[in-house]
Amino acid sequence: MDNLGFIVAGYSLTWATLLWYSWRTNRRLGVAAHALSEWTESSDGLTDGYEADAPPA
Repeated sequence: MDNLGFIVAGYSLTWATLLWYSWRTNRRLGVAAHALSEWTESSDGLTDGYEADAPPA
């Protein structure tokens, strides 16, 4: 097997890429969950302190 080095390198690169992508996705999900929890804890809800654009009923 002359190409064993290329096979090992490809396998290692594949797993490194998958680990990096899962770490990045997990980090983004954590940031999104934190932002969502801050948004739901706010006292104004959707308006964030600004008047809504909808006309009064």
